[in-house]
Parts: sequence; structure tokens; C-alpha cells
Amino acid sequence: MDTLAHLIVTFFIFGWDPCAIIGGVLPDIFYGISMLKSGLKLCRDDPIFVIGERLHSFFVIPTLGSIIFLFTQSPCFAIFTEAIIVHLIIDVFTHKSFGPRFLWPFLDKYAPSGAIDWFNWKIIIAYYVILAITATIRLFL
Repeated sequence: MDTLAHLIVTFFIFGWDPCAIIGGVLPDIFYGISMLKSGLKLCRDDPIFVIGERLHSFFVIPTLGSIIFLFTQSPCFAIFTEAIIVHLIIDVFTHKSFGPRFLWPFLDKYAPSGAIDWFNWKIIIAYYVILAITATIRLFL
């Protein structure tokens, strides 16, 4: 899923909490840096892009966020970690043909394969239509 979609889902679940917003988009930040570096092209061989793939692991940022929360007891780190986990769970289901390395460092390959292919424009359009309808309903309820 793209960063904007993650931002919208994060807002629906957590509201405008800054810790949640950072957690909801953080795993995708290195993809953006890699694309800016390569002239807005998707360069999967770029070392910065590979870092982005590995930041999508269930064993990296969620573990660090949880450890920091245990030591600080800061609600910010709890919400931050929850938002990252939501991001990763959504990505597990939306990356069928290509995706992050969710099980790194234990398994350094694309796994598991999702149910839908986020790189299909029909899926992207349908998703944003559903988000728009959901936002409209939520606005009036």
C-alpha cells in the first residue's frame, strides 16, 4: 500500500495522534528517499530501498518500539508501535506480486505473499473509492 493510504488508515484508527502518524508512515520513508535519489523511479536494487524493505519486518521497528515503551512507559511509543503493526498487517495482505521482507532477519526474502496486488491500478482506485465513502459516512455519523 502507498504511504498516503497508510496515512489515511492511520487517521481512521488513531486520529491525528502525531506518534501514530509517524508510526503509520515510518516503514515507507526509505522507499521515498530511494525514489527521490533515483529520480522518482522505483529502484529495488538501491541499498536505501533494501533498508525500507527490511524496516517492514515484524521483528525490527515493532520490537524496538516495544522495548522503548517498556523502559519509558510512554503512551507515545505504545501508539507508535501499534500504528507500525497496523501498517505491516495491511502490507501483508496488499503485496501479492512484490512486497517487503516481513520476516527479516530470520528470512531474507519476500514472504508472505498477500491476497491482493497493490500495484494493480484497479485495486488502488477501488481502495480510494472505499476510503472516500467510509470518510463521508464517518463525517455524517
